Amino acid sequence: MKTLWIARHAEAASHPRDSMRPITQLGKQQAIATGRKLCDLSPPDLHVLCSSATRTVQTLAQWTTLSEWQGSTAHHDGLYLANWQTLLQKVCNTDDHITHACILAHNPGTSDLIHYLSRQYHALEPGEIAETALTVKSWSEVSEGFGELIRIFKPES
Repeated sequence: MKTLWIARHAEAASHPRDSMRPITQLGKQQAIATGRKLCDLSPPDLHVLCSSATRTVQTLAQWTTLSEWQGSTAHHDGLYLANWQTLLQKVCNTDDHITHACILAHNPGTSDLIHYLSRQYHALEPGEIAETALTVKSWSEVSEGFGELIRIFKPES
């Protein structure tokens, strides 16, 4: 059994280069709120696969500044605006010693990945995180319908 959290970056401001869009003040608050929930509910060895875009890196920075954060992170250029197939490939290539992972990226890829794994559609809003339980022993086995959507962390709840 594996657990995958699928997260969308917090609210971002505009910028001439899309990949350089920073999170807003509201985005910082969103990231802190959902980051606390993630830290409270995830194991200390949570591994985060993060897009290299400014807004995702800044969202992750808000999570990791929380004193409880003990997880590991890896930034990936290929996750910037990735579709669900690319996100899935990154998940399937995760080391099997990792039992709890989070992919922090962008829509529509994140929402489409939730749908592919759980057969339930949820359009992730900025800052939201979906927890999915995967009925697999190895990340390489992850496929359509192998996930159960457990809950959605919303910044305001």
